[in-house]
Amino acid sequence: MTHATTRIGSAVLVVALALPALGAGSLALAPGDAAPTIWATSVASGERVSYAYDGGKLTLVNFWATWCEPCKHEMPALQKIAAAHADEINVVGVVWDNVDDEALLGFLESLGVGYDVVRLQRQHRRDWGGMGVLPTTFLVGREGKVLRRYVGATDEQIAGLAADVDAVLAGKTLPAMVVPEVGNAVTDEDRPRKPHTP
Repeated sequence: MTHATTRIGSAVLVVALALPALGAGSLALAPGDAAPTIWATSVASGERVSYAYDGGKLTLVNFWATWCEPCKHEMPALQKIAAAHADEINVVGVVWDNVDDEALLGFLESLGVGYDVVRLQRQHRRDWGGMGVLPTTFLVGREGKVLRRYVGATDEQIAGLAADVDAVLAGKTLPAMVVPEVGNAVTDEDRPRKPHTP
């Protein structure tokens, strides 16, 4: 996806956190599904931005919250990916909780996060479907299809996500999906499954 920014005006085991389903009643997007365009306001700039998928760059869409310890563990790794592949990938964080701008910007600065962060909108809940765990991250291909969905953020999962990005950028087949054992990071309904039709 090309960042079609339309401006309108230690092996630490990290356990993912369960939460009320985002977009309850519908399944989260799965590999093969079309990724919805994200329209929102950038927390950093205060300007309206859109992410559409037109063949230019890959995109990582990360749903997270400030109170989520696994999210905090994953975000510096996402920043590293964003910095290393700035011309080839966009990273956008969608913050779950309602924290004021000043506190949120301070939080992002403390983690060294410089990629775009937007606030969760009603249409994100509708379009991206139900998610029962944070963080949940989607790797979206250049043509706008979800390539992978990552639920949780163990060290192994984060390394797997980075390896997936490298593989796609190199034009290689994606390696086997890293899925933690039951009880470590994900719920059964959040394990990889066949794509659904929205």
